Amino acid sequence: MDDRDHLEALLTALPASPLGLRRDDCGDWRIQGRRGHIYRDGDGYLIVFVSGTARGWTFAKRQFTFCRVTQDRSCRGQKLYQQRNGRPAWRSRIQF
Repeated sequence: MDDRDHLEALLTALPASPLGLRRDDCGDWRIQGRRGHIYRDGDGYLIVFVSGTARGWTFAKRQFTFCRVTQDRSCRGQKLYQQRNGRPAWRSRIQF
């Protein structure tokens, strides 16, 4: 499976439109949402969240406890989710 196939499978588990799967400016596949985007990253996913406020980012970090923060800024950040058991168990937490 390539990145697109993995993201398509993830997209079916999320409350998101299939139109959110598209290429970015560099040609990489991602799921684009209103508050961020998700890339395939090795065996897991890179979730980029942009809140616009420090409070929003603080709240998001509490919701994404299944992820590891890789970049933490005042109102945005990146969280890396490593998929261990072959299926995402966190689909209800992501609102794209």
